[in-house]
Amino acid sequence: MAIKEKKNILSRDYLENIIHFMSETLFVISPQGAITMANQALCDLLGYEKEELVGEPASKIMEWDESLEGKNIDGFFHPGLSRNIEVSYHSKAGLKIPVLFSTSEMRDGHGNNQGLVCVAREISERKQAEERLKESEERFRQIAENIREVFYVLSLNENKILYISSGYEEIWGCSCESLYKDPHSWANSIHLDDQERIKTSYDKMAVGGFNEEYRILQPDGTLRWIRDRSFPVFDQSGRIYRHVGIAEDITEIKRADQALRQSEEQLRLITDSLPTLIAYVDSGERYRFNNKAYEDWFQHSRDEIFGKSIREVLGKGAYELIKKHARNALSGKKVSFDTLLPYQKGGTRFVHATYVPYFEGEGKTKGFFVLVEDLTHKKRAEKEKEEIQAQLLQAQKLEAIGSLAAGVAHEINNPINSIINYAQLLKDDYKEGTEGENISGRIVKEGERIENIVSSLLSFARVDKEKSLPVRLHEIISGSLALAKTQIRKDSIILKVDVPSDLPKILASPNNIQQVFLNIINNAQYALNSKYAGSNEGKILKIMGEEVAINNRSHARITFYDQGTGIPSDILEKITDPFFSTKPKSKGSGLGLSISHGIITNHGGRITFESSEGEFTKVMIDLPVT
Repeated sequence: MAIKEKKNILSRDYLENIIHFMSETLFVISPQGAITMANQALCDLLGYEKEELVGEPASKIMEWDESLEGKNIDGFFHPGLSRNIEVSYHSKAGLKIPVLFSTSEMRDGHGNNQGLVCVAREISERKQAEERLKESEERFRQIAENIREVFYVLSLNENKILYISSGYEEIWGCSCESLYKDPHSWANSIHLDDQERIKTSYDKMAVGGFNEEYRILQPDGTLRWIRDRSFPVFDQSGRIYRHVGIAEDITEIKRADQALRQSEEQLRLITDSLPTLIAYVDSGERYRFNNKAYEDWFQHSRDEIFGKSIREVLGKGAYELIKKHARNALSGKKVSFDTLLPYQKGGTRFVHATYVPYFEGEGKTKGFFVLVEDLTHKKRAEKEKEEIQAQLLQAQKLEAIGSLAAGVAHEINNPINSIINYAQLLKDDYKEGTEGENISGRIVKEGERIENIVSSLLSFARVDKEKSLPVRLHEIISGSLALAKTQIRKDSIILKVDVPSDLPKILASPNNIQQVFLNIINNAQYALNSKYAGSNEGKILKIMGEEVAINNRSHARITFYDQGTGIPSDILEKITDPFFSTKPKSKGSGLGLSISHGIITNHGGRITFESSEGEFTKVMIDLPVT
């Protein structure tokens, strides 16, 4: 009977142990009473080598007495004889070993006796305790049930079935007698699609063992799956002259496997449709399952991930971040955490991960499931929302301060003009160089300073609503630099400008936007001069332009970057507050950035700041394009 070949052929002793069901002793006696085959269990029990038994008379190892039929081995040859009797084996050391002894005739296709198969179990322990007896009987019962599958012995030389168990009739639906008459009739039931493969394997039986799975059709058309294993039996010269095999019905296993595959395929389809990264990791921290989202994230195929360790797939840096969580999951704890992980397509991503332990028997952790959700877009949206809310709050605050500033400015404006005029009259009355002329001149100067502050307050409160028109940012930048370039050159500042002339136009008041740019350039000059007294290769001011998308709308962005003194982090949020300044009082009023913030806001844009104290300041202005 043909079986699919395995890559590894089991050793003779191991095969014989399987054939004779492990602990059972088994030997075959020829019609002449000589031992023709003995398994390892028999040799181990009696202390003989196989070569010392094969060819010897059975009386060498057995004790015959009056309880047996006849006085020698011929007494066992009665038709259909099968007994469970107690006899004693003789060991090589001269010990008597009681066994429960059974025989079964081997007949060829013509019914001729080919000898006896003798199976025995040592029963010394049975006489010691009733419980041990019950256990022994249960094991024997289980062995007997297993033999009921299809246990067969065939002769290669004679091309005959020497023995077939009754399980053949149940599984094949044909009688054992029909197989004895036609040793190849079993193959007639093989499914047409499997016949050629099985015939090829059957032809190789003369050189070794094999193992096959195939389908058969019972006489009523019922399809059954068979797993058929056959093992060679060698004669004294080392040639294969028989095969002993077991054929079992695995139809239900195949159906279960098919159902499992369908279930796994459904699970695969479901998990592959989810955006969440899903995987299963075993106790050795190696991947055993992952969905498509996992493949897309790491840019590896499923086959490339399977069997790899977490460290190999995530990389050393990311593994160090999650290592403690993986160990906690393997200890049986469910863990959830947020972290930044390197992204294979570049940069990092903010993720929320959950590790759920998977337990096998007795609470032992077999591995854990990995669920990872990419929250990067959500976090960005939350951050943008916070920024918008902060800008709205700042605008409301500036609006309130602006209303107050306008009222205060109007109240101060008239009295300060009078003070300046009166002081000027006094100054004119004093001779030049006198103390009176000096004091009145100071009053005029300080009054004019107050007048400038009042003017700035009015500008801050009002932010002139000059008529807007389409304009390109590089034109406004050019106009701003025309006013500031001379001083920039004088201060030995390295100016780098990259504002494309083809940036989309914005709808804006050019004068107001230029006021903002000049204020920011002035602040950058001050920061650079404070850090570098004279010329220096690091004394750089960069002005860059680009088009960006904000909330699905196109914006023109102008970035001012200087490598000056920077702004301390604790005051970065205050720099647009009115009257807040890091400059000395004589160098500024603290209204420049507040006014700039108001102008940009009125244009529907936004102004943001990044800075590191002692290193740099970056100001980004985003204005919607037309």
